Amino acid sequence: ISGPFVEASTLQLLVGNTYTTKLNCKLIISNGTIELEKYNLLKIETFLKNHFNSFEIRVVDKPQIKSHAKVWISEKSVHITSANILPFSQTDNFELGIYSSNNILVHDATLLFDKVWSLGEPVKL
Repeated sequence: ISGPFVEASTLQLLVGNTYTTKLNCKLIISNGTIELEKYNLLKIETFLKNHFNSFEIRVVDKPQIKSHAKVWISEKSVHITSANILPFSQTDNFELGIYSSNNILVHDATLLFDKVWSLGEPVKL
């Protein structure tokens, strides 16, 4: 998952009750999420800990590269969207995105995600 702004309850709403306990989660954020408040990050950490086999959060916010992508990738699909993981992005804004299970698009999105992931720094809570 990549989103520059992530709010814990909205992330929980979007993941829902999907069966994720055997999945690992990587979350890329920007300093925008860190600026929301540390309490929000602790809630995100608690949610990920309770819903995934393992997780890691990295921040990508450097002078030469900032992560502003809003992407959800699994082994079989990719959702690329303009929506942040914030309440008003889900209810008040006109947002647009695409969902695809095209193997080539999923593969290419995963390669790009992994490249950006490698440039990030682990978030220490």
